[in-house]
Amino acid sequence: GVFVGAESDIEHVAFNPALSHFFVGASADGVCRIYDMRKSNSKPLVETPTQPYGCNQAEFSMDGRWLYVALQRSQWMIFDAYTGKEVTRVEGHSDVISCLTVSENG
Repeated sequence: GVFVGAESDIEHVAFNPALSHFFVGASADGVCRIYDMRKSNSKPLVETPTQPYGCNQAEFSMDGRWLYVALQRSQWMIFDAYTGKEVTRVEGHSDVISCLTVSENG
């Protein structure tokens, strides 16, 4: 199916390691959207609040509970993957964060 919602380029797609039918799309429109591939409805189940700068990458935590997002500015964020609400914002990088990864052992 076609998954709708993004208003700009999708920069990255990642699957939930705990529940592989869920995936997230990180968009240049500043929103990450979580979809369920089992649903015929192509609308997102969860959306993060719009960020003033686009999202470069999003990754689920190993248990699928958290969503780590690298922004197109010098910060990254953690969101609740069930609700899309912001948990924390980490600032202090001197340049764009273009990539992030999640370790299997935390």
